[in-house]
Amino acid sequence: MACNEWLWNGDWTKGAAGGYGTNEVTWAASTNLRPYKAYYLADDIHWEIDEGGKTGTIYFKIKEGVHFSLDPDNPISVMVGGREVTVDDVIWNYDMRMNDPRNHPGLFLHSSFPWTGGIFCKKIGPREASYTCPIEQLLNGVMLLCDGAQIMPPEVDEQYGEESTTNWQVCVGAGAFMMKDHIADNKIELKRNPNYWMKNPSGPGKGDQLPYIDGVKYLIMPDVSTQQAAFRTGTLDQMSSISIEDRATLLQQKPDLKYAEGFIGAVSLLGMRTDLSGTPFADVKVRRAMMMATDFTEINEGLYQGLGHILTWPYWQQKGYEGLYLGIDDSDMPATIKELYVYNPDKAVELLEEAGYPEGFKAEIVMTQNDVDYYSVIKEMWAKVGIELEFNIMEFGNYWSTLSSVGYDEMIVGAIPPPSSWPEVAGYTGVTMSNFSRINDAHVNQATDHMLTTAITDLDAAMTETRELMKYLLEGAWVIPTPRYPTYTLWWPWLKNYSGENSIGWLAFNWPWWVWIDQDVKAEMGY
Repeated sequence: MACNEWLWNGDWTKGAAGGYGTNEVTWAASTNLRPYKAYYLADDIHWEIDEGGKTGTIYFKIKEGVHFSLDPDNPISVMVGGREVTVDDVIWNYDMRMNDPRNHPGLFLHSSFPWTGGIFCKKIGPREASYTCPIEQLLNGVMLLCDGAQIMPPEVDEQYGEESTTNWQVCVGAGAFMMKDHIADNKIELKRNPNYWMKNPSGPGKGDQLPYIDGVKYLIMPDVSTQQAAFRTGTLDQMSSISIEDRATLLQQKPDLKYAEGFIGAVSLLGMRTDLSGTPFADVKVRRAMMMATDFTEINEGLYQGLGHILTWPYWQQKGYEGLYLGIDDSDMPATIKELYVYNPDKAVELLEEAGYPEGFKAEIVMTQNDVDYYSVIKEMWAKVGIELEFNIMEFGNYWSTLSSVGYDEMIVGAIPPPSSWPEVAGYTGVTMSNFSRINDAHVNQATDHMLTTAITDLDAAMTETRELMKYLLEGAWVIPTPRYPTYTLWWPWLKNYSGENSIGWLAFNWPWWVWIDQDVKAEMGY
């Protein structure tokens, strides 16, 4: 990700920017709203509704003078030769992602969003191109390509095939860094791209070429205690996704540390095959019973000190996306939804009886080892109403294959897109891994198509439509949510121009572009 570039993404100056930004957004979590965007490879991106209103066309113009990195130690980079990025490169990347039938890890659009098939870019100028999407997919077409597709040289893919996205040694892009080393289960090491195009946009260093730092090391440490030991000793400069308890411990041990609230964490949510008629999961009464058999408040208090939010599907609370979120205590929240979040095992038993399961039923959950502790709590709660859970614990690769191929007949844990992926609706429509409850509801499909069209011209109105749709979705209890709790980002004072940012834009994780290490401060602190 650090080695390749998008057409546009987050604007560093809209956050803290080392004390010189506008603070409109924290960049603590992925955020993808037009007012906070900056152009990267592009000079312009805009879209129009076509005559007749059935399709929309996205237009983009590529910057002049941006080059792929040239690493003299990498023969593949030398082959590319540090040449200029062209509009033809972008056209090839987009067409490949939307239409290439190969079983290629880089082709997620072709496999996960089949509506992209048959869409090709059209070159309309020396640096300009366009592509046309169904009107209800227009903004998804912007996000998945202009935001989501990072550009690589076509000649690398033509020579190395799928290795171009799986083998670090053939990674070439126009990003801020270049690959230096990768040892599986140990580290990923990057080195500075000396010819990166971006300049610091704000503060005393305005106009400085980025990045400042010579390189980045991502140390892979599955064990939390090992991570924290490395952080305490100054081996790590920054650490994110720190729990409530661990933050308190680290600050007590090292009071000089700085911190900010970071990502909103959660255990994987629980989905089920609601599309298989004759199963318990196809019956809304059973799904509502499972909700009522879950003591969300006890879980939140016991695991997260009461700091979590329990209504977390299909969206959770995030700054900038308030307009689409329906909260439990909102005045227009229907009582029939509120009751789903109140522990009521007696009502759960009644609903199971009405659904034809007076003795309950057995069910299997596909999961990984990381999910076992949380769902052991759920297993104990549900046993009280007659639902007997069995865990099918898989190694991650097998789990991922099972999820992506829909190779489960009952229940599976999974993740949903963050609010920043809105107005994309992959969590409750279509054939995607995010729609792991296999929701295919006519009203939902119609409402989302209308919302996606509204969003082209009025995002606020589209958020309101989404919020209304939440009432319908929540009534159906399609997914059993898990509480979302605050995590924290901590860093040492020698990490400069940093305020706790994690993702400058949509799923970007690109904050190292703008920061530097003050070696004098580090030495003064004894590290």
